[in-house]
Amino acid sequence: MRAPEREVPRSAASVGRTAGAHASGAAQAPINAVDAAHRAARSDAGQAERFRREAAGHAVAAKASPGAGRSGRALVVVSVLVGIALAVALLVVVGSAAVGALLQDEQPRTEVAANDSAASTTPEDVFVLATDGGTIELDGSAYSLVSSGDGYSFASQRVGSTDEPMALFEVTGEPVGFAIHRGTFYVVSNADGSCYVQSFVPSDGSIPADYYSGTGTISTIDIKNAQLILTDGAGEQHAIDLPQG
Repeated sequence: MRAPEREVPRSAASVGRTAGAHASGAAQAPINAVDAAHRAARSDAGQAERFRREAAGHAVAAKASPGAGRSGRALVVVSVLVGIALAVALLVVVGSAAVGALLQDEQPRTEVAANDSAASTTPEDVFVLATDGGTIELDGSAYSLVSSGDGYSFASQRVGSTDEPMALFEVTGEPVGFAIHRGTFYVVSNADGSCYVQSFVPSDGSIPADYYSGTGTISTIDIKNAQLILTDGAGEQHAIDLPQG
């Protein structure tokens, strides 16, 4: 029968090493915490926040990439440019249509105005001598001096008509000629050593008026600068002012 073994006393150094080994094994948890801190430091702030939120039980949305943001901005810019182009095209079409409509509306009025002007053209500062037997046309009628048996008349006839001229009034004495200024006729004549000027505005029921009378015998007439120029047999000229309005 073996005798029981005696426990050999251990030295303090040996006991210290054993305790140190146990203590070393118990310190493994702080070493893991340090590693986690290093990993958190190496990760970016966004990942750390995501890790913390996931650990707390919150869902974390994925972060949009910079490329996606740039694509969205480009799409907005393209949409704005397309909208501006469409607006400009619409304005051009509407403007062209409006101008065309205005031109179409104005065309008939322009033609009517031109035709009215041609039909009512008033000759200005024109004269005819009785010895020439000429006419002056106004509003579709031709005016002239005609002999009426024992005297002379101022007469009118429709242009192109074959009818005899119609006498409008009797001329005082023997006519020298007549002129027109601003739609009014002025008939110059001589009688008994005096000269006369009769004015006449063509219209229904119009009658002549005695516009001027003087001494001397007129041989020729002229009209210029709103004046009726009478030249007598001695070559002396007499200027008679005509209405400006």
